[in-house]
Amino acid sequence: RAWDTPGKSAGAAADEANTPSTEAADSTTTGASDEAEDNEEAEIDARVLSQEFLGELKANSLSVLGLAGFIFVYALIFLRLALLTWAMVAYLAVVVVGLAFFLLGIRHGLMPLGELVGARLPAKRSRATVMVSVFALGALCTIAEPAINALRTAGRNIHRARAPLLARILDCPLALMLGVGAGVGFAAVFGVLRLLFKVRMKPCVISLSAAFLGGTLACVGLGGAMPAVTGLAWDCGAVTTGPVTVPIVLALGL
Repeated sequence: RAWDTPGKSAGAAADEANTPSTEAADSTTTGASDEAEDNEEAEIDARVLSQEFLGELKANSLSVLGLAGFIFVYALIFLRLALLTWAMVAYLAVVVVGLAFFLLGIRHGLMPLGELVGARLPAKRSRATVMVSVFALGALCTIAEPAINALRTAGRNIHRARAPLLARILDCPLALMLGVGAGVGFAAVFGVLRLLFKVRMKPCVISLSAAFLGGTLACVGLGGAMPAVTGLAWDCGAVTTGPVTVPIVLALGL
């Protein structure tokens, strides 16, 4: 028994001496496995993104080329104009690729941001802060819409003598964008209030539709420059449901 104790102590000391190296080896193995998992996740994400990008390219090619083909055929048959040029083909390809990148950024950038804001902002801030944030998001998203700048391009074909007020409005794109953005911001705030007070959708749609249709008929009945401005108002309403505003509003839960 007397000589067994030193032997056991020596063995224990040897085990303790070997323990740090074993732990170091385990930590090295764990670090290597974590790095391998991170690399694998990065490869998977890159593969998924590339597949999504190719899918967007295919979908945008079908939509853009279908619309362009219809316009070219219509112009050729009814207007006797051959509009197709190599420059147009190149720019259509740029549109397809640009839309693919744009929609990919919306899906993986703006929509997660909107979901995060919609989930955490009401729980951490007051109702007034939520209303101001929703108004700002609605207005800024509308100003960022690519389609709203197309109204100014379309306004260049307006006959100024026949529609001077409409031409004047389209000559001030900043004021037009701010006005449309403010309208969308107020609409987003109205949607939040409807959810807070648990108002059903059907009465809101019926009452607002009746008010807008009545206002449209009144403006058209006045004559003068009002019918042209009324048409611009409806066109602006169509522009606001674009690829920037709609994903953000849906992600916010409105």
